[in-house]
Amino acid sequence: MTDYLQAGYQPSQQFIQFAGGSDNKAPIPSNFATHVLHGDHHITHLDGGDPTDGFSSFVQDVLVYPSSEKWESLLSGDRIRPYIDLSISEYNTLRLPVATHDYNLYVDDARIYGNLIVDGSFNFNSNLSITELSSDNFSVDNLGNAQFETVTAEIHGKTPVVELYANTSLSNTQTGTIFNCMNGIQVTLPTNGEDGVTFTLMWCGASGQVDINGAIFARGSALIERYSACTIYWSGGAWYAFGDLV
Repeated sequence: MTDYLQAGYQPSQQFIQFAGGSDNKAPIPSNFATHVLHGDHHITHLDGGDPTDGFSSFVQDVLVYPSSEKWESLLSGDRIRPYIDLSISEYNTLRLPVATHDYNLYVDDARIYGNLIVDGSFNFNSNLSITELSSDNFSVDNLGNAQFETVTAEIHGKTPVVELYANTSLSNTQTGTIFNCMNGIQVTLPTNGEDGVTFTLMWCGASGQVDINGAIFARGSALIERYSACTIYWSGGAWYAFGDLV
């Protein structure tokens, strides 16, 4: 700076100012007083004085700023990109993409090496995928099977409902499903189940009946009255059922 003062450069209004914000639109580099630096561009590429008088830059530190790729290619739809506006004079402002703004975190991909603590609600709008982790009372294997020692949660879910019009063989993957049998049909149970697999059948037809094929411990193996129903579950190596079977 001393060399520039000796050469006659004596800016009278040099200052640095920060202002934060967020937007879902990229700044336009051609707009006066807002500059978006590309990769490997330095702050020395900008004129620090009044551009109408052609003053030379008085900021000479070699500082590399983030590429405008953060604005130009990653913004889409309602995605918000926080930024800091760094003013190095009243005529030039650098808009720098940042990760946090007003205590909110906006990221596309993240890897957390430390602890993640959530004191409030945890909401997600797409699938939650956990590869594998474990602790004293919580574990998830590489197949996505989770085990908890204690779970306290409020779950808002829906039970799948399927209408059956023809003879059908059930699968263990359909556990929890309610089957509305619309015609007189035969429903075949899997040869081997898994503990906790459960099906619910309701006979909704006007005539005929629903016959259940497979070894089952119950008082019957058919639904013969309209709107009669039963619940079938696998436990200890066998199928059991309760309800309106005869």
